[in-house]
Amino acid sequence: MTNIKATKNSTLMSAVEFIIGIILLFRPEGFTSVIIVSLGVVLIVLGAMSTVNYFRTEKSEAMKTNLLSKGLLCLIGGIFFAFNSKWFIKTFPISTVLYGVFMLLLGVVKFQNTIDFFRFKVKYWYINLIGAVLTLFSSVMIITNPFTSTEFVWKYIAIALLVEAALDILSYLLSNKETDTPVNADTVITTE
Repeated sequence: MTNIKATKNSTLMSAVEFIIGIILLFRPEGFTSVIIVSLGVVLIVLGAMSTVNYFRTEKSEAMKTNLLSKGLLCLIGGIFFAFNSKWFIKTFPISTVLYGVFMLLLGVVKFQNTIDFFRFKVKYWYINLIGAVLTLFSSVMIITNPFTSTEFVWKYIAIALLVEAALDILSYLLSNKETDTPVNADTVITTE
């Protein structure tokens, strides 16, 4: 007898993917700018904290940690990110590559989920397979074409995210129909 514990995390992640897909479809450059500016703000906060900690730390300890130089570098980088997001979009598509790597990792996890569903003989396992293949295909497209028009790539990602999220949610809903009670974080599906 085998127990499968399903969680709401996969459905929540699918809903987030769906929302990001809609935003990317209509405002890809704006979404990218928000990510870059947010990273800048995080760097500014980290830089400020590091700089303040340098002056709060005892002199000989502070000298060993390089907190001031780390803080100043984070501040400089953060200010650059926060006020030059358009520069990154036009000249440095690292956000696209990083997103492609994230999608590759997500695709591998979805592929394992598909194999798990297949092994447990879940009725609609192939719906997960479609989502996993789409995710892996999208990630390869993004990683191998990082210098293509960023806006085109983001729109492609948006459409892929919408389709994958819809398939994931459909898979979750269909797998819940196979049992008498809905699958959630507290429900265990038992198979023999």
